[in-house]
Amino acid sequence: MKIEVHHGRKWIPTFLGLAPALAIVAGLVGCGGGKAQVLTPPLTPPLLLSVTISPKNVSNLPAAGTQNFTATVSGTNNKTVNWKVEEGASCGSVTSTGTYFAPNSPGLVCHVVVTSQADSTKTDKASITISPVSMYVLPYQVALGIGQTQTFTATVQGTPNTAVTWSVMEGLSGGTITSLGVYTAPQSLGTFHVIATSQADSRFAGSAVVDVVPLAVSVSPPADTLGPLGTRMFAANVVGPNQAVTWSIQEDPNGGLITSGGDYTAPQTLGTFHVVATSQADSTASGLGVVTVVASGFTLGNPMDQTRAEHTATLLPDGRVLVAGGTSSTGCSLSSIEIFDPMSNSFSDAGAMSVGRAGHTAIALSDGRVLIAGGSTCAAGTLASAELYDPTSGTLASTGNMTTPRLFQTATLLQNGRILIVGGEYPEGSEFSMGSAELYDPSTGTFTATGSMQKARVGHSATLLQNGKVLITGGYTPACSGCITVPDNTAELYDPGTGTFAPTGIMPGPIAWHTATLLPSGLVLVAGGDFCGANGAGGGSECSEEDGTNQALLYDSATGTFNATGAMAYARIGHSATLLPGGNVLIAGGIGADPVTQDDVTTFSAELYDPATGLFRRTGSMAFGRRGHTATPISNARVLAVGGSDNFGNALSSVEIYK
Repeated sequence: MKIEVHHGRKWIPTFLGLAPALAIVAGLVGCGGGKAQVLTPPLTPPLLLSVTISPKNVSNLPAAGTQNFTATVSGTNNKTVNWKVEEGASCGSVTSTGTYFAPNSPGLVCHVVVTSQADSTKTDKASITISPVSMYVLPYQVALGIGQTQTFTATVQGTPNTAVTWSVMEGLSGGTITSLGVYTAPQSLGTFHVIATSQADSRFAGSAVVDVVPLAVSVSPPADTLGPLGTRMFAANVVGPNQAVTWSIQEDPNGGLITSGGDYTAPQTLGTFHVVATSQADSTASGLGVVTVVASGFTLGNPMDQTRAEHTATLLPDGRVLVAGGTSSTGCSLSSIEIFDPMSNSFSDAGAMSVGRAGHTAIALSDGRVLIAGGSTCAAGTLASAELYDPTSGTLASTGNMTTPRLFQTATLLQNGRILIVGGEYPEGSEFSMGSAELYDPSTGTFTATGSMQKARVGHSATLLQNGKVLITGGYTPACSGCITVPDNTAELYDPGTGTFAPTGIMPGPIAWHTATLLPSGLVLVAGGDFCGANGAGGGSECSEEDGTNQALLYDSATGTFNATGAMAYARIGHSATLLPGGNVLIAGGIGADPVTQDDVTTFSAELYDPATGLFRRTGSMAFGRRGHTATPISNARVLAVGGSDNFGNALSSVEIYK
């Protein structure tokens, strides 16, 4: 007999014969007999499926720390679950077994979610607060000699208590360290670890690796190319407690001169020579620097009265050089001007402009006067004003204003005597490049607008071609409306006859702050430049920051195309390029890669491009690394390199002459 459904309750179907434990009570109702009634007990309802995560809340989990979570599933025999981080990868990751890995980002609030595989609607969630405390130790790794000392620093972020406790993981056998982070290496070789532990939260610690190695000496730079009487300051790095060295020249007395401080002067004899630094603690330990002396190179000249960067240097008809404005060591623009006399190889004061200017242009007109225009000043920002320097009278006079303020624009003397002003930046520091252009007419002293470029540009180049047109290449252009500017690979031609710009060839890669030099053949040498841009925005996936290229191209105006030529020895940004009387091009300075560390540094190196071979070769280096300097051809086939910034961004007053 089957169990029935009574009063709307569903009872579990079964057969009486299969339910011996079921109590059956029969009774008779009345005398005439009655029906037997079957009674059943109430059945237990099914359990509801649920998921519970544990722990539910985790506070102050260290950045990059781990936490194990467990999931309890009830109401089903399927206990398997899926794990995920609600916010995605920015909040870390979790394994299939519930082990959570926190991101290396202090101060976040993240959530781990567990979901039943039996019923995806059943979930639970845990909240994790990543501790705001983080710390690191500098330097991360260092090589020391036995008994040598090194001061470490610990940076603690996310707590007002920045105090740390210093220790050595290996104990006394790994050296000692003071409460101020001064470490002393042990008397044995090996690898040891310095630990800084946060006093605010001892779960947080930073570490540094110390390699204790035998005494060693190295020389920096390890190699250089100099011209006769060229100079180089060498430095010795000693792994050991006694840093003192003795300097010598292996080919003494014919290999040049070196001071006790490592200041070397090359001989007038060409060849390869060796500078030696010998440890005073152990004469068997020494380092070597190789010097190649070639026929041409830089030698130091008499310095300017002012330190200058982002200045201009303009060759005057009588062979002197007008140096105007720029930024000083204080970072503010200068109004002063100086004149270099190649006969005396010295500078003299030549008065002052009406306002300080940096990032301006200064170009010689057909009549010998110099048009100085635009730039920026500390007091008034980007300028539209212009003035004229007359080398005959040695005086400055105002002239008409540009149609708009400009900074880092280009200025080109056209064959009709007018000056073409192109692009630039406005307002200062905005990263807004300009597409407009204008013409200065010396006969009227006025600027008028001309056609605009196809793209807005700053950090571009402008080169007068033999056919009278002006080639505009690269520069920083906006990637989209309102976007930051990035290096560009396009080029345009300005036609003075029509007053318009038209596209021309495409370069293989984007560049800005490069150089473009007209060769005697009519080709244009385009060299170096920044191909990545700020934060690596312009050069593709391989770019993470501003980075230079050693690429060199030749532009052919007859075909309107760019073609690769030999690459430079060094990648460069903000270098100089100067056409020499023999047709070679001198490339000097800029931001380039250090030959040892490959880090970006302001380089002192120089090289020559030979159009006959299409190749670059090293020539004598400058005494100082410099970028944003000027390099002007002067009498007797020489080049005057002036000012610029050093590796730390300091403006320079030093001057060097290439011969």
